[in-house]
Amino acid sequence: MADIPIRIRRPISLWVGMGLILFWALSLRMGASWILEALDRASRGLSVGDLALGALRLVAINSGRALMLYGGWFALGLSLKGGIRSLWGFVVILLGVPLSYGVSWGLMGGPGLHFGTSALASLVAVLVLRWLTQGLKGWLDRLIVMALLVLAIQWLDICPSLTPYGFGGGELSMGLKAMASVMGEGVLFDWIGFLGFALSLVGAVGSASITMGKVLQERQFRLIRSQERRMAQLREEGRRARVFRELQGLVHDLRRPLTVIMGLGDVLMAERPGDERLVRMMASAEGMDRMIREILSGDAAGEVRLRDLYDLVLSQVSPMPYRGRIFEAGDEAVGGLVIRANLMRLARALTNLLDNAANAYDGPVEFGGRRVDRGVELFVLDRGPGFGVQGQEVRFGTGLTFVEQVARDHGGSFQVRTPEGGGCEAVIFLPLVEVDGDAADRGP
Repeated sequence: MADIPIRIRRPISLWVGMGLILFWALSLRMGASWILEALDRASRGLSVGDLALGALRLVAINSGRALMLYGGWFALGLSLKGGIRSLWGFVVILLGVPLSYGVSWGLMGGPGLHFGTSALASLVAVLVLRWLTQGLKGWLDRLIVMALLVLAIQWLDICPSLTPYGFGGGELSMGLKAMASVMGEGVLFDWIGFLGFALSLVGAVGSASITMGKVLQERQFRLIRSQERRMAQLREEGRRARVFRELQGLVHDLRRPLTVIMGLGDVLMAERPGDERLVRMMASAEGMDRMIREILSGDAAGEVRLRDLYDLVLSQVSPMPYRGRIFEAGDEAVGGLVIRANLMRLARALTNLLDNAANAYDGPVEFGGRRVDRGVELFVLDRGPGFGVQGQEVRFGTGLTFVEQVARDHGGSFQVRTPEGGGCEAVIFLPLVEVDGDAADRGP
C-alpha cells in the first residue's frame, strides 16, 4: 500500500487546533450585541465617547477571534509530519483561514466576517513570526508576539480612510466607520486607529526582539555544545593516538628478543630438523612476528580464513563481562572463506563493534558473516535502541571512525543499518580472495 502523504505527527496539536477553531466558531454569535449597544447609544446621543467605546470593543473582539482562528489552523498545521515547513502543513494554513472567513456568514446566524487586507496582513505576519522563531522551544513568547501583531493590524479596521484599501469590510466595522463619518469624526477615528496600531506594533516589535534574542541564544548554546563535543572527541582521538604510538613502541621493542628466539630456533632446527617441539616453537614465533608486523604497519596483510578471524575476535572479548551475551550467527559455511586482511586491525575493528553493541544493549548480540555478491559481510546485530529512524544519517564516533577506516583500507565499506524489527546492525563488507575466477573456500 502506498504511503499516505498526510501523516499526523502531534495528536495534541491536532486536538488543540480543532478546539480553538470550535471556540472561534462559537464566538461569532457572541459580542455583537455588546458592540451594537455602544453604537446604539452613540447614535441616539451623538456621543463620540460611546462610539469610541464601541470601536474599542470591536477591536478587542476581532483580535480575540483572529488569534483563536490563526492559532487553531497553525496548531493543525503543526500536527502534520514536517509541521508548517512541509507542503501539506503550509497548504492547511493558507486554505483554512480564508475558508473559515468564507463560511462565517452561515455559522449560527452571526454577522459575517470580512477576509480583507487586515486579515491577509495578519496571516502573513503570523506566518513570518512562526518561521523566524521555529528554533525556539515553548509557545508563550510566540503567543504574546502573535497577539500583539494581530491587535496592531485590527486597529486599522476602524480607520475610515483605509476602507478603500480593504481594511474593515465587515458589517460592524463598516457601520461604525459610517457613523463616525456622519458625526464628522472620521479624522479622529483615523488617529485612534493609527495610534492603536503604532502602540501595539511597538509592543510586538519589542516582544519579537526579546523572542528572537532567545532564539539566537538557543542557537548559540547549541553551537557551543556542538563545539564542546567536537573538542572532547578531538581530545579522545589525541589520547588514543598517544596510546597507539606508545603501543607501537612497546611492540617494536618485542621484535628484538623475538628475532633472537627465531635465530636460535633456526640453528636448532638445522641441528635437529625432525624435532616436533622445535617445529611448533618456530610456528608460534612466526605467528607472533606476523602479528607484530600487522600491528606496526596497517598495510601489512595476508590471507586470512574467516574462522580464524572469528576465533581471534571471540578470544579478545572473552575476558569481558558481556562475553556470555555474544552469539555466533549467520552462515556457518562462511567460516571457510578466505579474505586478504590485516588480521589484528580487522579483529580490533570487530571487537569495537561488539563492545559498542554490548554496552548499548543489555540483551544478546549476534556476530557472524554472510556471503554476498563479490564478497562477504561481517555483521554485529543487536535489538537495542539503535541509531534512530531508518535512513537517518549516522554520526560516527571515534570508535566507529576507526572501523570505517579499517574497512576502507581492506577495499571494503562500513554501514550502520536499522534492520526489520528494530535495533542496530553494523556491517563490514570485504572482498574475497579470488582464485582462478572463484572466491577461495578453504575448509579447516
